Parts: sequence; structure tokens; C-alpha cells
Amino acid sequence: MPSSNSTSKTKNQSKPGRKTTPSFVCEVPLRVTLPQEQTLQIRFEVARQVYNAWLGEALRRMRLYRQSQAYHQARKIPRSQGKERAAAFAAARLAVGFTE
Repeated sequence: MPSSNSTSKTKNQSKPGRKTTPSFVCEVPLRVTLPQEQTLQIRFEVARQVYNAWLGEALRRMRLYRQSQAYHQARKIPRSQGKERAAAFAAARLAVGFTE
């Protein structure tokens, strides 16, 4: 592991054949007191739990969406009928609550 005050160049990992742009990562250590560190740990843990709850709900709704009859009907619409197909998918998503 590089030292905490060092900077390192990393190469973007992408699919073969794609152009990559160089990226640069700089890690800077936080200097906090013990109470600040405890507060940060609590907040990170709460954020992790909330994120996982949202992710779990999104995955559940996506599963329902992909199992729905409306989704399978929308897939049968030819891609050449783009607007109708998009509207059918939107209605299927709305039916199971899979929205932003």
C-alpha cells in the first residue's frame, strides 16, 4: 500500500478497444480527534445501512419489473416502433414502482 501522502498514477480499466484517458489519484489523510472519528464512523455506518436498504429495494422492484407481464409484452414490440416500445416499458416500470 502506498504511503498516505503519496500520489499515484493509475490506468483506467476499460473494455478492450476503448480509448482510455489517464487518471490521477491523490490520497490525503484526515487528521481528526477521537470524538470526531467516532462521529464519522457512526455516520458512515448509517449511510452504509441506508444505501444498502435503498439498493435492496431497487433490486426487489427491478426483479418485479422484469417478471411482470407488461415488461414481457413491451419486449415483444419491435425496436422499429421506438416511441410505442418506450411508452410500454415506462408503463411497466410505473406499475411496479420502479421509478427515480
